[in-house]
Amino acid sequence: MTNIQLENKSCVILGDMNIDLLKCYTHSKTNEYLDTIITHGYFPVITKPTRICSSAATLIDHIYINDISSTHHSGIIITDVTDHFGTFLITQNQI
Repeated sequence: MTNIQLENKSCVILGDMNIDLLKCYTHSKTNEYLDTIITHGYFPVITKPTRICSSAATLIDHIYINDISSTHHSGIIITDVTDHFGTFLITQNQI
């Protein structure tokens, strides 16, 4: 992440991280994880729960971008195909 930041390249990081970002204010390790991501210039574009069950809602499917100047659209696809909702990011970099 440091090399990408130093080279000023656009980058997207995404995945099923199994870290619940909804707990970033109450769980110190989650807060530390998010602080590290943000310190390197990445920002989360998914901010709502991506997994909902009868007893809990969690935000464990992450998408981060480091180019907030580009046009992008992101969201959550609500479906019951799996126990996680689908997430997406559409970007349009200008040349």
